[in-house]
Amino acid sequence: MSRRLVGLVLCALVTASSPGCFLMGARVLGSGWAPVDVQPAVGISVPLATGTNLIVPVDVFASADSAGGCSGSVVEFSAGVAYMLPGSTDMWHGPGVMTYIGGGVSSVVSSFSDGATTATGASPGAYVHAGSWLVESGGMIGFEVRYTMAAGPDFPGRDLSANGLQLMLVLFIPEMLENLNF
Repeated sequence: MSRRLVGLVLCALVTASSPGCFLMGARVLGSGWAPVDVQPAVGISVPLATGTNLIVPVDVFASADSAGGCSGSVVEFSAGVAYMLPGSTDMWHGPGVMTYIGGGVSSVVSSFSDGATTATGASPGAYVHAGSWLVESGGMIGFEVRYTMAAGPDFPGRDLSANGLQLMLVLFIPEMLENLNF
């Protein structure tokens, strides 16, 4: 595990002490990112209630990897809307299952190095997502599938668009966070 990823995980754990959901999984980028096209990823999502079937998630996701003399990373800040499908449990008043679809806008910063050359780029983007969470009074566990569309850094001979699929496990366990003492 790279030192960069350890830092991402520690940052996410510290941030998880705020009211939000911790996400962990993988970001799958295009083949131009090989051999770092599948990156371990972590994130924090702070869902804001609207009093309707809509949730406004404000998110930060980060992924990074190094292999074969190359390294790559993607950091995404986003805000959007998630629509809870009919029959879903309200995430604040479980128990039950909450299923949602949605999308939003992102700001994406990505970096790639082949050991000799390094390129970094920042661009606006957009995303679509869907997920399902098991909601209990003690917390939530679920999954989210997300696709982000954004430009990546300019790098000679490689297509480094930051378009990517994220497959994430979602956790929110308030009792556990109370005992972490950050």
